[in-house]
Amino acid sequence: MANPQLAKTPISMLQELCTKRGLTPKYDVVAVEGAVHEPTFVYRVQVGEMMAQGLGSSKKKAKHCAAQNMLDKISGAPESCPVGQVPPTELPNSSISIGETNGDAGDGIHGNPVGQLQEMTMTRHWPPPQYDLLQEIGQPHEREFVLLCKVLKWTEIGRGRSKKLAKRQAADKMMEQLKNIPPDQKVEEVNDDDFLPLVSQFHKKLKSSAGESLASLQTRQLEKPDINYCQLLQEIALEQNFEVTYVDVEEKNINGMYQCLVQLSTLPVAVCHGVAATSDGAQAQAAHNALHYLKIMTKK
Repeated sequence: MANPQLAKTPISMLQELCTKRGLTPKYDVVAVEGAVHEPTFVYRVQVGEMMAQGLGSSKKKAKHCAAQNMLDKISGAPESCPVGQVPPTELPNSSISIGETNGDAGDGIHGNPVGQLQEMTMTRHWPPPQYDLLQEIGQPHEREFVLLCKVLKWTEIGRGRSKKLAKRQAADKMMEQLKNIPPDQKVEEVNDDDFLPLVSQFHKKLKSSAGESLASLQTRQLEKPDINYCQLLQEIALEQNFEVTYVDVEEKNINGMYQCLVQLSTLPVAVCHGVAATSDGAQAQAAHNALHYLKIMTKK
């Protein structure tokens, strides 16, 4: 009996792989080269943020080639059908060109972290990253976007002057967070027990830190009104090399009070909540609660 796997085309194999991960490959003809009687078609396939291209003397062959190159890219193998240099064209229904996707967006983050994160999850057989817009802050001419990236149980927040920049920052921070997870770890094997040694090491390092700002927490009365909680938290973050991200919650609580969340990129990530009569007060209260958290975790 013939092996049914041998009868599958690259297109059907890619479709089957994407279906398992809740994705849909998108194919587009991006160029037709050569003479009229001997045309060469260039197809592009896009899966999430990943792209691959294929050449062929017919649309069918070019499409098959693109699908095979995408399968090779996902598996980490060299492309079976090298395309060579194809003039960059803009993706249909997208504002991201090939050069822009693979280059630097001027935000200090090198490369394409969104595509790299997508590729990481696919090669590890994990569900694809999920992105949610949490908030838009500011006037139309100076808008800031806050976006949440989620992979399994891990979350990161990105901020930027555009949704694209916020997404890049969130993906880049997520890549950093996932670096300590073994590449061959399966989804069903990812559980809280995997983090216990790392969390223990982090807290041990935090307790033994010689930083003056962090050490002062143990003797400081945090209830004093003259303390700038946000400034103190930022000083500790710079000292201990973690990031602080504030997210103002659009909805007020049942008492009509403003709400704010502050995320510390510690291990594990800590999120503290603040409530007050003003937006600035809610942010200060969130920082105040984060300082209490650090004080408890570093008590010797």
